[in-house]
Parts: sequence; structure tokens; C-alpha cells
Amino acid sequence: MESRIEKAYRQREIENAKVVAASNTNTVDYPSYSDDLAQIADNTGSMADSMDISKEDLKYMRDVAEREAINRYTTAQIAVDFKNTATINSNMDIDGVMNKFTEVLREAVNTSAEEVHYVV
Repeated sequence: MESRIEKAYRQREIENAKVVAASNTNTVDYPSYSDDLAQIADNTGSMADSMDISKEDLKYMRDVAEREAINRYTTAQIAVDFKNTATINSNMDIDGVMNKFTEVLREAVNTSAEEVHYVV
């Protein structure tokens, strides 16, 4: 029984909404919208023409970017300035010096390039 009452109430709301919609005299001036849209289309059309990039231009920019990326990895120079004032008396001393040298060299390589290198 509640379902009939709910349906009747909802039907009444719908009828009231139809009456309100029919009595609404506010109108929208659609022709002015179409004029505005035409102007927007003209403006964006000229903008699209000025932003047109040919395939050759794109290929050239891609080649330049690739060359710059390769140069970043291949032109890194590491200058080794190894000064030692310590006295080396045994193989143990030489191992320590070479271990420190290798550690410093690895650090220089890793900070000079954008990718990680492995130095043996």
C-alpha cells in the first residue's frame, strides 16, 4: 500500500515540475552563441596553422636531442691528479693506496655522468 502512495506522490511531483517548466519564460539567445562559436573556430584555426610543424622539423629536433643525450654520456672527462707523499714499505701499503685510489675514481665516475658506471 505504501508503494501506491509513494508512486502517487512522485507522480504529483512530476506533474508540478512540468507545470513549472511550461510556465518558465526565460529564453536563451542561441543565435548569439553560434556567432561566438564561429569566432572561436576562426581564432583557433589561425592558431593551428601557426603551430603546424613539418615532419622534417620534428626529425631534426629529435636528432639534436639524441645527439645531446649521447654527448652527456660520452664526453665526460676525468682528470686523475694522484699525489702521494707517503712512504710505501710493503705490499699492504700499496693495496691500501690502490683501494683508496679506486674508491675516489669510482666516486668521480659516478658523479660525472647521469648513469651508473662500474669501475673494476
